[in-house]
Amino acid sequence: GGGIVLFERNRELLREKAFVVTLAAKPETVFKRVQGDTSRPLLKSEDPQTRIRQMMAERQKFYNDCNLNISTDDCMALECCEKIVKAYQK
Repeated sequence: GGGIVLFERNRELLREKAFVVTLAAKPETVFKRVQGDTSRPLLKSEDPQTRIRQMMAERQKFYNDCNLNISTDDCMALECCEKIVKAYQK
């Protein structure tokens, strides 16, 4: 998940062994997608939209340190996959 980047050792392994892709979306988009999903313990708060913003802000510097960033706000799954494959093949 998105929290994997919070630990330095994980980031080291990702840099060494993986082609890392960040699938990003605006906080409002994330909220719409996860609204009602009770399997996300970090969002079980009084104000999940604020919590989403906080988590995104805390993690953004790590998300920026990847091979590819894709905004998924207006990107369909197939289009995202095509972008990933194209970038990986370069």
